[in-house]
Amino acid sequence: MRSWTPRRCRLSASDAAGQATNPLSRPIAWLAALAVAALAVLPAACGMMGRHRSMMAPVEPRPAVTPAPTATPGGGATVSFREDVRPLLVQNCARCHGGQLGLYVDSYDTLMAGSSRGTVVVPGDAPGSNLVRRLRGDATPRMPLDSGPLTDAEIVLVETWIREGAPNN
Repeated sequence: MRSWTPRRCRLSASDAAGQATNPLSRPIAWLAALAVAALAVLPAACGMMGRHRSMMAPVEPRPAVTPAPTATPGGGATVSFREDVRPLLVQNCARCHGGQLGLYVDSYDTLMAGSSRGTVVVPGDAPGSNLVRRLRGDATPRMPLDSGPLTDAEIVLVETWIREGAPNN
């Protein structure tokens, strides 16, 4: 009587001689290839590519606080940073400027400290302030970069605040 041996367990003459030419002809090789493919494809399929902290660009530390005027030199400011300008900057600019190039627009002190490229607001000089130049499109790139430009009324509000001395009010 003949004994039964499963076909997949039989060794061919070339396997027995150690001359197998296709490394994927063995089940363990298929599993290894599948694992390597899964490790390469799975992060991209799950939207995780580039999300690991070690792969992200480092966020620069907040700049040192620079003292700035707390009242308009001539008195009587018509635009308030806290009630008019800050909400406008937070709504339109803070998505990107929460530290890129060292620029934070979420507080008066950090806005007045400027960015790693220099001053952003020059109190009393709206046309010379980089903030206004970027909002108007006089300097490139025009801001905000990821959405439409601010309305003329919103830009005039920022210009007026700077022209009045950019007080912390």
